[in-house]
Amino acid sequence: MSSKRLLFASAIVAAISVNAAAQGRCCAADPIAPCTGSGTEQGYAIDYSGSLLMQASDGKTAPYYLSSRRDGTLWVSPYVSAARIGAHRDRDDSRRFAYSFGADLVAGYLSGVEYRRWLTDGDKWGKHDLRPSPVHLQQLYGSVKWRSLLLQAGLWENTFSIFPALGSGDLVYSDNARPVPQVRLGFVRFQDVPLTRGWLQVMADVAYGKFTDSRWLEKQFNYYSDFVTTGTLMHHKRLYFRVADRQPLAFTVGLQHAAQFGGTRRIYLDGKMIEEHKMKGGLKQFLKVLVPSRGEGSEYYDGNSLGSWDASLRWRLPQGHCLTAYFQWPWEDGSGIGKLNGWDGVWGLSYSAATPQWIDRATVEYIDLTNQSGPMHWAPGDFPGTGIPGEATGADDYYNNFAYDGWANYGMSMGSPFVKSPAYNLDGYPAFLDNRLRGYHIGISGTPAAGWNYELLFSQRTSWGTPKIPAPHRRHDTSWSAAASWTPRAVPQLAVTAQLAGTHGSLYGNSFGARVSLTYSGTFTFKKKHNGK
Repeated sequence: MSSKRLLFASAIVAAISVNAAAQGRCCAADPIAPCTGSGTEQGYAIDYSGSLLMQASDGKTAPYYLSSRRDGTLWVSPYVSAARIGAHRDRDDSRRFAYSFGADLVAGYLSGVEYRRWLTDGDKWGKHDLRPSPVHLQQLYGSVKWRSLLLQAGLWENTFSIFPALGSGDLVYSDNARPVPQVRLGFVRFQDVPLTRGWLQVMADVAYGKFTDSRWLEKQFNYYSDFVTTGTLMHHKRLYFRVADRQPLAFTVGLQHAAQFGGTRRIYLDGKMIEEHKMKGGLKQFLKVLVPSRGEGSEYYDGNSLGSWDASLRWRLPQGHCLTAYFQWPWEDGSGIGKLNGWDGVWGLSYSAATPQWIDRATVEYIDLTNQSGPMHWAPGDFPGTGIPGEATGADDYYNNFAYDGWANYGMSMGSPFVKSPAYNLDGYPAFLDNRLRGYHIGISGTPAAGWNYELLFSQRTSWGTPKIPAPHRRHDTSWSAAASWTPRAVPQLAVTAQLAGTHGSLYGNSFGARVSLTYSGTFTFKKKHNGK
């Protein structure tokens, strides 16, 4: 690392830095619920937190586990010297009416990554350096709760999932990319269905938002072939049912649906733009992605739709420990919804202890995305006048679409991080190049002593490219991470974390890196006035 980077990092360390604390207070018994509960009868409380972080690695991009599931804060930068400060007011969901708000700011040095680009002034290929902004707003949100309903608006990191935090990440809506500004309406958490005495519960919500990564896409795109779509709108919804949550054996099942719509697509061929098309994004399209329907005079459904069938079976042991078996089945069209894509999905088994132990949690997952409803897609509407009336809805091409660059934000997959994000495409290709893959992921965490925590992650995967762009040779990857965190007994508001990670193989390339961070958190309490004092 250069002396300028070290000097910059030292200057940050000298400052007071203040994210993790406020977000770490999510309801453990109901992981799909957002963070709740700060407040005190003695006054008005606001949680604050801040962290300093230094990271260095020797590859063109950071190792997989240094970048994945970080809410896009560090992107894929090999070198990072940054600080993050934030303040949050959590909701008191014991009240009929409650509210929350928060903001987080990330600032510092994040090194760039070199991408190829077609230089139109010289009709030749060149390279350019792309790096994140030195300052960006990570979160800025507010929420209002009334009874069981919750309305949220703004930027906030995703804490909603029915699957373990140690897993590889949600297939549809994970914590891998930076937040998308949105408005979300739904239940606060799972709600009892009337007349079932709590035996059946339901959770549902719906959101609309707009991607803010148009400038990033324009900078990363190679401008030689394919297309780039900017100004895209976003939609996400989910519906889950949970049975017998108060019993030792509980079952949760449901589905998610996400969509991209609107925006402007510009198509390039041999370094020249040959077409520009503005997609529909009016009120009618908001309704069409809510209940997907075919476009007027078209064989296609409007927008880029994807989703998953989700299910988990939890067994609570007499000692309070839990075993959970779960799966996520992805879909991109009707064939996937009908589960005609074979064994495609995430298949997991997770253990969680009731009390801190040497092994608090352990998760193992098998991920298979190789079927994709078969290798062929045929729709008669694509070929007017054809005499072949049949239809084959295969080659699902997960996360990709003929009109949108992929289910990603600032180049990071909004779905599973296990699928290589477009940010790693150093040739400037804006979509997913390795979505047909198979592998496994293992995560273990524990508390060997008071104030000490560790986390071990390991994964292997093999990629065959995509159904439409198969790789000439299989690409492999082996990634690992070892992290430890210490909280001094004398200063419980402080956490010191160190992490080592490595990535090896032809999929991401070879890289080794390390990260050290300091996090301090606390609460400001403004005392209430009594008797006019």
